[in-house]
Parts: sequence; structure tokens; C-alpha cells
Amino acid sequence: MRLTTSLLAAAAFLAPLALHGQQWRTIESARQLGDSQPLKVSLTYAAGKLEVAPSEDQGLLYQMRIRYDEQSMDAVHEYDASQHRLQLGLDKANVGWKTLRTAKGERGGSMSVELSPAVPLDLDVSVGGAEATLELGGLKVRSLKMQGGMAGANVSFDAPNRVQMERMTIEVGMGGIALSGLGNANVGEIAVHGALGGVELDFGDNVTRDVKIDAAFALGGLQVAVPSDVGVMFQGNLKAAKFDRRIAFTRMGDTWYSMNWKDASRHITIVGSSTLSSVSVQLSGR
Repeated sequence: MRLTTSLLAAAAFLAPLALHGQQWRTIESARQLGDSQPLKVSLTYAAGKLEVAPSEDQGLLYQMRIRYDEQSMDAVHEYDASQHRLQLGLDKANVGWKTLRTAKGERGGSMSVELSPAVPLDLDVSVGGAEATLELGGLKVRSLKMQGGMAGANVSFDAPNRVQMERMTIEVGMGGIALSGLGNANVGEIAVHGALGGVELDFGDNVTRDVKIDAAFALGGLQVAVPSDVGVMFQGNLKAAKFDRRIAFTRMGDTWYSMNWKDASRHITIVGSSTLSSVSVQLSGR
């Protein structure tokens, strides 16, 4: 996605299309980068496809293109300079099954957003029934809250996060969420909550700081992939669930330690509770 710099502030291109009682509309908007103050960014999209990536245009704070059915949803592209807040997407995260079904596919809804790598971000993403692909590597993400929905979501950090992220919160829907390159996320704490969907946390081949994972599931599962030189501790109440150990662990009471725990320079601590799901730990790339 590329927008010209003439789309500064909130210029819009409208392209309505009627299809089976729907009224499709496309909006493109962008804003010039004014300063590098931390920004609270809220992205909401309900159905179709959502893509988020770093912007290649150093002069823009953000750029967005959204296609949606204006018969059932309203688009939002609001920037509050005084509150350092940006809101993009839809103001209705929950739509009916019919809308979700017809909004999928190439002729359905879509939203693509590019964000400036120069601005520290507190990012809040809610995807509802959308299929989401987020590439956050190279940005300055201070915090991330990700709310999944009925479709799957993929979040990756292919390049290092340019600031420390103190907390990442993942709320899993039916579609599940997969996160990769988490060693590049530079995150200290990850909170994962789910009912039905599963979560994959892949740290890749490098972890730069100690990480604590706090996970609570009902029926979903948690899979954690770590480099071989990182120590792992697991402590949890799994009830009818199981702890699937694909690397060597030793047990002390209710706590499991990887065999390299004492000698490892970086550690990942997993504190989990689950009813009927499983917790799996394996090496990255397996």
C-alpha cells in the first residue's frame, strides 16, 4: 500500500459499490508527521482482511486504506493532537454473521495501515471477525494489546522493536493467534487469555531479555517455541490439561525447570492455568 503525500491530514477517496444490498465504500487517509511524541493508536476492524506494517514514507505519521460496507458499519479516522491519540478502522467491532460472511474474500472488506517507525506507540488492535496480519518489526512499540476474534491473526517481529515493550496482552478468540519473532519484540511480560482459540508464541533464535508469560485458558492451548540457549521455567495449575515437554525438564514440586535453567543467560518463565487445553514447550524452528 502506497499513498501520495498529497493525502495529508485526512483526505478521502470514496468508491461506493452496491452488492447484494451492500454499499461498499473506500476511504484513504494519511497525516503528516509533526513530532515524535508517544502516540496511543487504536485499530478496530470487524470483517475481511486487516494488514498493519511500518511506513516507508518518513514524512507520514500514518496512512490507511479501508474498504467497508457502509450499510452496516461506519469508518473512523480520527487524530487528537492534544491527547496524542489516533483511532482508525470501524466503530462497530461486532457485526452479524451475514455481514462477516459477505465481507470476506477479494471483493469483501479490507483495511491496511502503515505506521511511522519514528514515533513510540501504545498499540491497541481489535480484529473481530477479520483475518489479521501484523508486521510490527522496526516500529517503536511500547505496549501491545491484541484482541482476536473468529478469524485467525498473525503477528510478527521480523526486525527488532526499537524500544523496550514492558507488556503485551493477548486476548484470544476462536480463530487463535500466532506470534513470531518475539525475541525481536524486546518485551518483558506477556499476558495471554483465551477461551477456545490457541496461541503460538515463537521467540525465534534470539531473546534479548528475560520474559514472563502469564497464561490462562479454558479450552484453547498454548505453544511456546524458544532458542536452545534460553532457560525455561513452567509453573501452573493444569487440572485436566497436560504439559507437553519437547525439551528436557526436571520437576521440583509443582514447578518444571529446563535442564539449562541455571546456566542460561536469558530466562522465560511461564505461569499458566488451564482446564482442558495443553501447554507445549519446544525449540524454535521445530
